[in-house]
Amino acid sequence: MIIGTTTTVSCAHSLKGAGLCESLHGHSYRVDVSAEGSGAEAERLKADSLKVLSQYDGKNLNEFF
Repeated sequence: MIIGTTTTVSCAHSLKGAGLCESLHGHSYRVDVSAEGSGAEAERLKADSLKVLSQYDGKNLNEFF
């Protein structure tokens, strides 16, 4: 069975040498995660996904990459 979860994160970044995009600006991203598993594992997939994505939500991506 395919299980999945969807969440949205909002992050900021700037792009050096890219004109208007050099200024700090943000985007919202819809993230879909799916895996093979049982219904009982769906909550764990959701929790694990949120644990990873929460590191980036509301943050400046240039600080990570």
